[in-house]
Amino acid sequence: MDNRLKTHTTLIDQGVVSGVNFITGLLLARFLGLDGYGQFILAYGVIQFLASIQMALIISPMMITGATIKKSEHNSYFLSVILLQLIFSFSALAAILLFGNILDGMIPALQLNAMLAPLAFAAFFFLTQDMLRRYLFVTNASAHALLNDILSYGLQAMALIALGLTTSLNTPLVLWIIAITSGIAVSVALVKVIQQTGLYPLPTKHTFTNTTREHWDFGKWLLGKNMVYWGSSQFVIYLAAGMISVAAVGALAATRNIVGIANIMFLAMENFVPSRAAKAYEARGFSGLSKYVRRVSVLGGSATLAIVLIASLFPKFWLNLFYGAQYQEYAWLILWWGIFYLIGFFQRPLTAGLRSLNNTRAIFISNVMGFLIALIVSYPIISYSGLVGTMMVLCLIQFAISLCLYIYLQKAKE
Repeated sequence: MDNRLKTHTTLIDQGVVSGVNFITGLLLARFLGLDGYGQFILAYGVIQFLASIQMALIISPMMITGATIKKSEHNSYFLSVILLQLIFSFSALAAILLFGNILDGMIPALQLNAMLAPLAFAAFFFLTQDMLRRYLFVTNASAHALLNDILSYGLQAMALIALGLTTSLNTPLVLWIIAITSGIAVSVALVKVIQQTGLYPLPTKHTFTNTTREHWDFGKWLLGKNMVYWGSSQFVIYLAAGMISVAAVGALAATRNIVGIANIMFLAMENFVPSRAAKAYEARGFSGLSKYVRRVSVLGGSATLAIVLIASLFPKFWLNLFYGAQYQEYAWLILWWGIFYLIGFFQRPLTAGLRSLNNTRAIFISNVMGFLIALIVSYPIISYSGLVGTMMVLCLIQFAISLCLYIYLQKAKE
């Protein structure tokens, strides 16, 4: 499959994934209401946290190494990565059950018991499916990745619509739906893995250890970056839940969905921009890399601006169209989310450039700056300004990270 066709397939696939996620967010905000949707967002944040670890230590290294791996090492490498993923997924499941039960025993008022099992299995299958879909992309099976995502996310959307219209949805039920639909897709993806590799040669202990070490060396700074990112932006969201209300989190998430269609492009970029940036650097050095980063920034930035303008100019129209009257009073949040997304977009090409230079330390330090800002200013600003303060902090974090990434990439050419 040539690069142009792969790119088109990747964009279509991410359109399916992000499009269904967009629709799902709208459905859940409407069916669950402010409080219920806020509860779901806080629970789903646990899966996002685990996914950030997975992205750093498993997916990101695979996307770079897998794109250039020798054919003779193909099976042993990718089977090692899949084994590493299964270990991680099982560990995530066990950790949610263990620490969730401990927290439930310490704070019974949280009433976590009903949510632990669905959250644990949703995390296991969601994480595994997300890795396998990336594996299919990097092994030139883009069409199979697309079909796999249509199966997973399509079934999820249909189940949510059917149950939302016929019964009363709640967060545990939504998590079970995610677990079941993701599990079906995992089963189908594993069939393709077997067809591609024949499960031979199985990775030796030496191969698995080396692969794990290589992924750690590549991803350790990305892991730190993702941890401090979660400790900055996600910290602000959880702080808003405690200082304002769970309903406030529901309002933040619902209005973010309106601009969140930009994630179709953002996540599609993650499937091919890092690999192409690495190839541009390998072929033409820093000048080739810099040119590619500028091109992606101009094209992607323009597309993001267009999305932001469409959403921000008619905020009440979109809220009334998707949710009805219950979210009308929060229309002003859409403009803030537009600013947040526009600033945050430029982190994608800048990060891809630094990853190609293997300077993941710079990515980590840039996100530390965002984390420090979150720690220093979040409490006083949110305490004084409520939801406005929450958005001010989130946008300030995005700006600080983007600026630091730009400075580090510019220093690399010196």
